[in-house]
Amino acid sequence: MALLGAGIVPHAPLLVHGLAPDSSRAARRVLERAASSGAPIVLVSPHGERPLVYAEARGSLDGFGMKGHAVEQPGDRSLADRLAATLSDGDAGASEEEADHGVVVPLLLAEGALNGANVIAASLPECTGPGSSSVAEALAAADRLRSGLEALAASRDLFLLASAHTSAALSARAPQQERPEGLALDRAVLAALDEDPERLAHLDPAAWDQAGACGAGPLALFGGVSGGRAVEVESYDAPYGVGYLCASWSAPGGAP
Repeated sequence: MALLGAGIVPHAPLLVHGLAPDSSRAARRVLERAASSGAPIVLVSPHGERPLVYAEARGSLDGFGMKGHAVEQPGDRSLADRLAATLSDGDAGASEEEADHGVVVPLLLAEGALNGANVIAASLPECTGPGSSSVAEALAAADRLRSGLEALAASRDLFLLASAHTSAALSARAPQQERPEGLALDRAVLAALDEDPERLAHLDPAAWDQAGACGAGPLALFGGVSGGRAVEVESYDAPYGVGYLCASWSAPGGAP
């Protein structure tokens, strides 16, 4: 039993409207690769109010004023409860709350490509925006989740999907406008994927913070389980000043 692969997909609600079609198509390819592994998919968002695992991968974009965009994917309650106990460092089970948009958008982009695959959805604490947690808290939760994933993968196959953007400060039209720190963080992320993805797990927390990168936790988690892997970058774009990244790797004998 093992982690059969891992991927990165973006989660901007605007992708559901097809406003960045290249990113949407590339995300679907990564999702198809995850589904073709035949293993349960652990989908990790950075937009939780706290670290949690959802009992069901279901939710909508109603909170964004986008009615009619809802999704529900089969899951595995036993796995969700086991992962939740690891993430909360206690006996708390999976949450009955609806999943946040970091889970919902990738599932909507899949458009049936997951073919009934079991999805265990989790969220790390949000580290951008008013009232958010610190980057350090998000990274600590990511490390706990990594330990939980590795423990579960010792007894069954899994596929990890990190729902994440890079910097939100890549141009004047970006949510946090253009910052040199944002451009530097993007270069560091892309270089890590090209040279050694494990470097994502060791970037300075301040670099994530100064770049306005909501995806610090999921990207660090991806790096932590991807050391020595050759990552295929399907696409990278920043049409709205936010880095949309689609990438994946598969273990030999895993997904094609």
